[in-house]
Amino acid sequence: MFNKKEITIELYRKKHCLKAGAVILDKFKTREAAEEALKKNESFYQYWADSATVSIMNSKPKIKNI
Repeated sequence: MFNKKEITIELYRKKHCLKAGAVILDKFKTREAAEEALKKNESFYQYWADSATVSIMNSKPKIKNI
């Protein structure tokens, strides 16, 4: 039906973040804490990553002239 967003762990402003595309889902002090949270709540983060809001935020803006 649609492609699932891949959730990655990236360093951003001295915090380890769970990201789906360009959207930050959560922030942690250590990479280990981020990995633990992702393992523990993977279905929640995957649901969130596939939500309409995240999809809209990751899409390219479309400008229409009226």
